[in-house]
Amino acid sequence: MHEKIQKRLDDIPTMYKNHYIKAMTGKSRPAAVKAFCLECMGWQRTEVHRCNSVACPLYLYRPYQKLSVKPSNNGS
Repeated sequence: MHEKIQKRLDDIPTMYKNHYIKAMTGKSRPAAVKAFCLECMGWQRTEVHRCNSVACPLYLYRPYQKLSVKPSNNGS
């Protein structure tokens, strides 16, 4: 593995290392977006959800978004 990639991997929280590895090996575009957004937000999942950087090209594709309208359970 390239030295710079290994150094960055060493700094990533354990629970997110797999996303980075998948991204850097070209195995998953969604993992690349997830890794990018997490790194941008200091590896804080809740901050990715709260992201308000609408000028970011990945804004619409960022992970951890929730539905803005919850479906009704009343059957109507």
